Amino acid sequence: MSDQGLPTAAFGKAAGQGDGFGVLWSRSDFPDGARQALGDIARAFGLRGDGGDGEYPPCFALWPIRSPVGWVAVRLRDAGNDAIGRPHTLRIDAVFVEGDDLALAAGLLKANAWPEGDWDEATAFFSTMPTPDHATADVILGVWNGETCPTVLRACHTWYTSGFDVNLDTDGSVLRCRQRPSLGTQAGVKRPRAVYDGGGTVRGRGRDKRSTMKQAFSILVAASLGAAAAFGWHLVETGKLQQEHEAVASRLASERDDARTRADDAQQRQSRLEKEMKSLSLELQDLRNSSQAEKSFESVAKDFHLHNAHELREALKQIRPGQHRDESPQKRVPRILDDMESLLRDLRQTWINVHPAAEHSSPESPQ
Repeated sequence: MSDQGLPTAAFGKAAGQGDGFGVLWSRSDFPDGARQALGDIARAFGLRGDGGDGEYPPCFALWPIRSPVGWVAVRLRDAGNDAIGRPHTLRIDAVFVEGDDLALAAGLLKANAWPEGDWDEATAFFSTMPTPDHATADVILGVWNGETCPTVLRACHTWYTSGFDVNLDTDGSVLRCRQRPSLGTQAGVKRPRAVYDGGGTVRGRGRDKRSTMKQAFSILVAASLGAAAAFGWHLVETGKLQQEHEAVASRLASERDDARTRADDAQQRQSRLEKEMKSLSLELQDLRNSSQAEKSFESVAKDFHLHNAHELREALKQIRPGQHRDESPQKRVPRILDDMESLLRDLRQTWINVHPAAEHSSPESPQ
C-alpha cells in the first residue's frame, strides 16, 4: 500500500452519458485490470424495481483479478433516479486489495469497513488495510469447490439480480453457490490460500462425491427450469392467439352492427322521402283545385257583369258565412259552385222583379 492509501475508483452513470455506464473516476494507481473488472461487476449485479421507491441499502462484493493478482472490493449503492427519472440507479464504489488473501479482502464485505459520506476522488481514502474476516473466508471456502477464486456477493436486501459464484446474506450465511466459476477478468485466478481446521485437514480442495451429486442435481434443476420456461412460452403464445381471435371477432361484430345501422338509416330516409312526396302531391292537388275555383269565380263574375270575383266571394260569405272551412278542396269546390248558382238565381229573380218587361230576355245582358 502506497502513502496515498489503497487505490480507489467509482463506476456508474455520469451526467450526459444517457443509458451508458462507465468509470466515473479512478486514482492513478488503480490497475487497468481492476477498471475492467468494474464493468464485469456491473453486468453481474442489478437492482430490481420491486422494492418500492425508497433507497436500497448497499450490498458488497469481491471480484478477483490476475494482473496484478488481487481483489476488487466494491460497495454496490442505490444512487437514486437517473437523468430521465428512473429509480434505483447502480453506483459502484471500488477499492483494490493486492494479493490473494481472501480473509483480508473479506474484511470489506461489511458496511462499517467503508467511509461514510460522498465517495469522490478527493474523499475516497483508505489509509489502512482492512481488518481480515477469517469467519467469512471460511464460509466461502467451505462451499466453493472450484480451483479458481470465486466471485462473492454479500446482499443486504432481496431486490437484486446476481451472477456471482457465492451469494451471502446480511449475516454471512450462504444463499447460493454455483460450482462452475463465472467468466470474466477473474478467470484463471488461482484458488486462495488453503485454510486449515483444528484437525490438520485442508478444507476446500479437490472434488468429492458431494460435488458430483450437486452437479447432477444442478443439471436436473436446469432441465426442469428449461421445461417450465418452454411451457410458459407456450402459454404466452396461446394467450396471444386468443387475444388476436377475440380482437378479430369484435371487429367483425362491430362491422356487422354498422352495416345494420346503415341499412336502417337508408330505410328511414326512404320512408321519409315517400311521405314528403305524398305531401307534395296533396299540396299540388290543392293548388290545382284552388286554381280551378279561381277560374270558375272569374267566369261567373264575367257572365253576370259583376265587377270582379271579389264581389262574388263577398256575396257568398253573406250567404254561408264560416261554413265548411275545414272541408277538403274536392268537397269545397262543388259546394262553392252550388252556392254560386243559387246566388245567380237570386240575382236573376231580383232583376226580373225590377224589370218585368225583360223576363224573357237573356241573363247574359240584363239591360
